[in-house]
Amino acid sequence: MGFESLHKKIEPIIISNTSHYGFNVLCIKLAPNNIKQTTKFIEEKWSEIAPDSPFDYFFLDDSFDYQYREDERLHGKAPYDVSKSCSDLISQVYANPDVYDMPITIARCANVFGPGDLNMSRIVPGTLEAIIRKKPLKIRSNGRLIREYIYVKDSIEGYISLAENLNQTKGQAFNLASNNVLSVMQVVNKISAALNVSVRTEILDQVQFEITEQFLDGSKIEKTIGWKATSNFEESIKETYNWYRQVLSS
Repeated sequence: MGFESLHKKIEPIIISNTSHYGFNVLCIKLAPNNIKQTTKFIEEKWSEIAPDSPFDYFFLDDSFDYQYREDERLHGKAPYDVSKSCSDLISQVYANPDVYDMPITIARCANVFGPGDLNMSRIVPGTLEAIIRKKPLKIRSNGRLIREYIYVKDSIEGYISLAENLNQTKGQAFNLASNNVLSVMQVVNKISAALNVSVRTEILDQVQFEITEQFLDGSKIEKTIGWKATSNFEESIKETYNWYRQVLSS
């Protein structure tokens, strides 16, 4: 199944449409040769497995070259986005050697998850709460929005590494990426598989004006100071689940 990073080696897959996973989008990595024939084969198998479900597809790597890079112009549109852009630009001003020359570096994180996050409207806390309290998970979007997710321990280590290497990072922005590029439903399915428990979902499809795909290019920080995220998504989910179980059960 397509629950792995696009950066991992292509391996054999098994397609199954079961109520346990209840996926709306199935992501599959394909070898670059014979894509047309492979896609046709998958469509034929899909018709056998789920004849009542329509078959449609798109190629995620068509947009993979559009990862957010540090040198791209900040262009927030919603109030929250604009506030983030403002803090970023103000930090650049204070770090500018011709202005205040302060020891500042800028970290731009992927979506952070992990213990301590009590915003249950986020997909990871919301899914874990639904599992612990045995209730349906209400997904505000259509379940197909793609984001990148980074474990809180990785983000903290990234912050510390940037601070410890200010001689190389001062005044610059760095993306803290993880390669966990997943749709909303993929996140739910990966949590379900990691904890070996089913999750009942309700797709509300109420979200409007959201960016369809959003993820980061983390190559700059790795080239500059050698840092990259190392946490395993499934193990991180298990650690996070244990924390929520203690907090929500008390």
